[in-house]
Amino acid sequence: MRGKKSLKHILNIKNSYLVVSHDSPDGDAIGSVLAFGKALENLNKEYRVYIGDNIPDKYIFLHGADKIITSEDNIDIIPQVTLALDCGDLNRLKLENEIYLNFIINIDHHVSNNYFGHINIVDPKACATGEILYNLFKNLDIKIDIDMASALYTAILTDTGCFRFSNTTPNSHIIASELIKKGVSVQKITREIYEKRSIENLKILGKALDNLQVSDNGKYAWSFITREMIRETNAKESDLEGIINYIREINGVEVGILFNETSNSSVKVGFRSNEFVDVSELANYFSGGGHKRAAGCKISGRLDDVADLVIKKIENIFKSKGD
Repeated sequence: MRGKKSLKHILNIKNSYLVVSHDSPDGDAIGSVLAFGKALENLNKEYRVYIGDNIPDKYIFLHGADKIITSEDNIDIIPQVTLALDCGDLNRLKLENEIYLNFIINIDHHVSNNYFGHINIVDPKACATGEILYNLFKNLDIKIDIDMASALYTAILTDTGCFRFSNTTPNSHIIASELIKKGVSVQKITREIYEKRSIENLKILGKALDNLQVSDNGKYAWSFITREMIRETNAKESDLEGIINYIREINGVEVGILFNETSNSSVKVGFRSNEFVDVSELANYFSGGGHKRAAGCKISGRLDDVADLVIKKIENIFKSKGD
C-alpha cells in the first residue's frame, strides 16, 4: 500500500502518534501539526505534538498551540507512528531518539523533500502542507471542525503570503472558501498574524533595513542580522519573520537575501524571489532546501565570509542569465 490508502490503513490500526514539524516553525508547520493533532483527538487516538523550537507568539491563539512540546526530553509517549508534516529533511525534525523514528509518515509540499518517510505523501504543487491535509481529511472522511479549519486556514494563508505569492492557485482560494464556511474568522486570524507586532520586531526590522544593500544591476538585494543586533533589540527568532520580504519587495529586485548570524561560525540564509529565479536550487547548492520562490539554508563560517560566498554565487546566476 502507498500514500493515501496507506495512511487510511494506519489510522485504522494504530493508536499512538507523535505529530512533528520542522524547527524555526512557520504558519504552515504550526497550522498543520495542530490540525492533524485535533483530527487524532477527534478519532480518540493518543497523540502528542512536538516542534523542537520556540513557537512564535503570533500563533499562540490557535487551539492547542500552548500545548505543543518544544523539548524532546518532555515527550511522554512512545508512538507507533510519527507524522512528519511540512518538513523536507529528517534532520530538521530535531529528534535524536530512535524510538521516534521507527515508523514515519512524511506529508509535505517542499520540492526539495528527500522522501525520508516509510510512507511519503509529497505534493510540490500544493500551496501548503495545509492544502494536502485538507484534501486528505476530505478523502478519508475525517470531519474538519472549527479548530482544524482555523489551523488549516492559517497554514494556507501564511504559505501563500495572504494569497499573494506565485504558489497561490484557484484551489487555494476554493479551500479557503470552504474553511471560511466552517466558521473561520478571517479578520481574527489576519490580525493575530499580520497586524500585531512587538517592539522588538520593529527595532530589529529598522536595523536590518539600515544594513540594506543592493547589487549594481539592481536585481538582488541583501541585509544581515548580527548577534549584537539581536542583543541590542532583545529580539527573538520569531521577530525576524517577514523581514526578508521587505528586501524582496524593492522595485526591480528579483532576489532578496537575509543573513542571520546564529554564532561565530554559523549563518542562516533566507532566499526569496519574485518571478524567474528558482531559489530552491540556490539553497540546495548550499545543502538547504525549500520552494522555487522561498528557500533557505545554514552555512558554516563567519558572517562576512558566508555573505561573500552567497553573493558571488547569486552574481554568477545573473551573469548566466545575461544580467
